[in-house]
Amino acid sequence: MSNLCIEPINVINPAINGVPDSEKYLKSHSIYPFVILNPNQQTVLAQLAASKRVIGCFVRAKSEFFEDLEGLRKKKPEDAGLVAIVPKSSPSSNENFKNAFDVIIYYDISNSVIRELQSTEDAVYPDLRAVVDEIMKIVPRGKVQLIHTDELSMTEVGRLRERHGLMGAYPHDLDRLCCKNQLAQLAKKAGVAIPKTIFLDFTHSDSLENLLEKVQLEIGSFPMFAKLNRMFGCRGIAKIVNQENLENWLTERLSDDVPMPYVLQEFIEAIEFGVVVLLLPDGTWEPLIVHLFHGTTFRNVFLEDEPLIMGATTMESALKDQFPRLDFFTQKVIDAFKPVQPQILFIQGFQLSPKTDQYVLIELNYRPCGERGNAALYDTCAILGIRVYTALTLAHIDPHYRPVPDSGWKPKIATMVSYASKKGIVRSHNEAILRANVKSETEWEWSKKPGTHIPRPLIILDSLVRITLYSKNEEDRDADLKWIQKHWRPDVIKDSTGNS
Repeated sequence: MSNLCIEPINVINPAINGVPDSEKYLKSHSIYPFVILNPNQQTVLAQLAASKRVIGCFVRAKSEFFEDLEGLRKKKPEDAGLVAIVPKSSPSSNENFKNAFDVIIYYDISNSVIRELQSTEDAVYPDLRAVVDEIMKIVPRGKVQLIHTDELSMTEVGRLRERHGLMGAYPHDLDRLCCKNQLAQLAKKAGVAIPKTIFLDFTHSDSLENLLEKVQLEIGSFPMFAKLNRMFGCRGIAKIVNQENLENWLTERLSDDVPMPYVLQEFIEAIEFGVVVLLLPDGTWEPLIVHLFHGTTFRNVFLEDEPLIMGATTMESALKDQFPRLDFFTQKVIDAFKPVQPQILFIQGFQLSPKTDQYVLIELNYRPCGERGNAALYDTCAILGIRVYTALTLAHIDPHYRPVPDSGWKPKIATMVSYASKKGIVRSHNEAILRANVKSETEWEWSKKPGTHIPRPLIILDSLVRITLYSKNEEDRDADLKWIQKHWRPDVIKDSTGNS
């Protein structure tokens, strides 16, 4: 676990004891050294501080963004300001994105470790920290809402909230949702079904014999499923099928150059689903989307070289058809973990038997989940014309906001099929054979060109190709998905050069 600690700072702020005068502030701003904010950004922030009730700061660490925040500018309250704090490499050409914000502040992530992460606690962004520190020299803390929008920014934003005494989730609030050992303990205490789980902290020395005994006592049967205690995107996962496999895996972890905490769980074969809810500032919640995976699972994308198929429906439709009492399960999870509101909560679980309420909690994500998928599935009936990131932002700046479906929404049946990168060489973009055998219209997103040598993937975001299907009806969709799963894979051949 990371031992990073950020001490609270005290900043002399001319806005703390009353409404700031932006002109007076700007005349005296030389007292406060600004490294990142330019004079124009300082002026806009001072004006917002003087005139607005709340200023939402939309924070990202990922450089790519797939939603355009449609409707945010129109629905933003007049007494609210919006600031985007995004990496320099983020796209800025989208007019809806640019127009939604009063000011966009770009920061450098080149000195931040991302690919090598084995715990999201270790995600540190010095420039992001500096940006927020400078904003807090201008804007009163009572007006600032830091809005984390992805997993990579979540922990750092939590530290910054605590550093400046801001509203929202602090690191300890995040731990109970994102540390898999704490999740298992809280779920068990609240009577929420979870797989049998044991926490193994390899940062503390222990013998192989003791570890084997602990695992057998707690779980007792194979297969087992291993995953890093505080990580996302399937990094570090492993399926352990027998005693020899378990001994080898434990031996490898004991000899890791950088030992990390893991959890081991019983391996459950069941129907995977996800529930996306908007946690509102008044303590209530609204369901936005139910993710359907059509028999696929996140883990098998890595473990079995299978595609991940993402579809969607509404909570109302899910309750009528495949997932009875899913709303009660959702409420039980929220009651058990008490996430700080507002925010997006993604509840990931298994249904043990089809069309029953036998649900098992797998993980929680305290932020928008699967933004590529959400962007593609926006065309389905599931989101009802509600943009996830727009809803998240409005919930932070409008105390009365509730997501209301668009009465004029015309849904489509959209499904995303995603294949993780596979070690080898991309021989071709073999789209033609798939197009010839499905009825749905298809849109393609390849991450690698033909001839590219690709390494073994580290996380599920290392996707080689994503295919979005637009189907006329559910029968065509189901037939097309069946054909794809049985007959189609990306054209990747073995890399004989030894590249890894």
